[in-house]
Amino acid sequence: MKQNLSKESQLLDKHKMSNCEDAYNIILHENGLPDAPFLHHHDYYEISFYLGKENGIYVIDQKECKVRQGDVILTGLFQSHMFKCARNEKHERFNIGLDPRILLSYSTQHANLLEIFDNINNQPIIRLDVWRFQKYMELIEKLLKLDMKYCRELGERSLIYQILAYLYEDSYKGRLSQPVNSKRIELLTMLVKYIETHLEEDISLDDLATMSNYSVTHISRIFKEETNSTLNHYILEKRLQKAKYLLSGTLPITEVAQQTGFNSYSHFYRVFKKSNGIGPEKWRQSNWQNRDV
Repeated sequence: MKQNLSKESQLLDKHKMSNCEDAYNIILHENGLPDAPFLHHHDYYEISFYLGKENGIYVIDQKECKVRQGDVILTGLFQSHMFKCARNEKHERFNIGLDPRILLSYSTQHANLLEIFDNINNQPIIRLDVWRFQKYMELIEKLLKLDMKYCRELGERSLIYQILAYLYEDSYKGRLSQPVNSKRIELLTMLVKYIETHLEEDISLDDLATMSNYSVTHISRIFKEETNSTLNHYILEKRLQKAKYLLSGTLPITEVAQQTGFNSYSHFYRVFKKSNGIGPEKWRQSNWQNRDV
């Protein structure tokens, strides 16, 4: 499922994942400005339920798609996308971000949940009538109103499981499960998870090959085919992404550089400025000013 990333597409972080294992996130966009009014991509899958009273426009792989209330928009790993609107009012969306691990763990012998996203390059939108959409609305409402103090994650997971089951039924086209595709996604997930948890370290392709029990050539080819990005470029994106998250706080910039795997402040400064047009200190000041507005 190769994705054609635009050069302007930005990798967004996982720091909004709502549970401790970073397996999923849920977010309702109902008011204010859009969080990401620019082309971006994720290293996880995304399901977006369009709740808006007015029709909207989703841009997926630089193609504009008109959406209306009751549409379900499916976005794949590393797929460039954005929603076009000045404000979220009248364009409400309920999004679920899913790490591939949760799709793999929820799959059964006869239902490979990765198949939900099989045809997204040709048909990223599932269009539902009001009656078919109602069952999703009931589950979304339960998710938003879930009142569980000690076992909230289990409650959320059970409702997400039901949503995925409905989506599998509504998107089913008589396909057979594709174990080869699942193996590739498992490898991709393993690489992404390792990189994410070792960003403070010097990560080499040899390290990734050893960890995954595959050759450097094999993991590099699979990663490139699935994401249209090289492993080294992705590692750098993740370092810069984490740096921005840490710069949003008060951690000294030299420690930000250390915690994101840069061997010196000068190297960190040079790479950060090349990517963002300004150095990390000015970026931090600008971010703080924008939060105060």
